[in-house]
Amino acid sequence: MKKLILIILMIFLIGLFSCEYEEVPMSGSIIYTPNTGADWPDAWQQLEYTRKGKLGLSLTEWESTTVPQIGSGSWAEVAGSIYKWVSNDSITGTPSSGEINFIKLVPGGSGDTAYVTPTWTTDAPSWSDSYQGWYIGTSRYVAGCVYDGTYYTYKFILDKGKDVLKDFVIEIGDWNMDADGQKDIDVGYAAGYIRKWHVIIRQDADGQRNPFEDWSNQGRSVINMTSRYLSLFRTASGGYDNSTFDSTSYNRGWVVITLKVI
Repeated sequence: MKKLILIILMIFLIGLFSCEYEEVPMSGSIIYTPNTGADWPDAWQQLEYTRKGKLGLSLTEWESTTVPQIGSGSWAEVAGSIYKWVSNDSITGTPSSGEINFIKLVPGGSGDTAYVTPTWTTDAPSWSDSYQGWYIGTSRYVAGCVYDGTYYTYKFILDKGKDVLKDFVIEIGDWNMDADGQKDIDVGYAAGYIRKWHVIIRQDADGQRNPFEDWSNQGRSVINMTSRYLSLFRTASGGYDNSTFDSTSYNRGWVVITLKVI
C-alpha cells in the first residue's frame, strides 16, 4: 500500500513539473479540464488560478465611527496563500489623523504556521497584475477608512480597478429651506478625496424628491476645503423657498459623495 501511494505521488510530481502547454501569443491560454487521475496537474492549476486575488473580508463597526476590526469569518488570498479568521482581529499600528488609512495584511511565519497581521498604513499601494490585488511587496491592501484623530468614517473594502472610487450616502438632516438659505454638511477630512457628489432634496411629508441643482436652477452646492463643509445654497424666492420645504425634525434628503481612495 505504501509503495502504491509513493508511485502515485511520483506520477503526480513528474506530471506537475513536466506539463507543457502550447502558449498562444497575446491571448489567454486554457488550462485543460482534467479527465483522469493523470490530469491532477491540470486540476491543481485550475485551483490555483481560481483563488488568486479572491477576498471574502468584512470589517466590524461598519455603520459606526468606532475603530474597526477584521471580522470573524473573513478570509483572504495573500501572495499565493489563503488565510482565515475565526474571531475578530484588531488592526495593529497607529492610524494617522487627517488622511485615508489603509489596512494591509502583512505575511509572517512560514509553512503551516504562516499568518498575516492586519496593520494600519497611509502608504498607497499599487495594483499587482501577478497577484491580482493591491500590494506593496507581498503585503496585500484590503480595506481602509478616513480617520480624523477620533472617528473612523467612510470605511471601504478594496476591489479591482486602477482608480478605486467609493460611494457614500450622508443624510442632510434638519433644514427649513423656507427660513434658511444655506445648509452646511460636515464631510470632514474626506473633502480632499471627493471627486463628485449629488444632492437629493425631499419635500415635506416626502411628497416629492428632487435633484437639488438640476431642478430649474433652484440651488447650488460647493465644498469649502478650509472648513471641510459641503455647503448647499437654495435660491431666494425659488422653488425651495416656500412652506412645502419648511418641516423640521425631518431629514431633508441625502448627499451621495464619491471618494477616490487610491
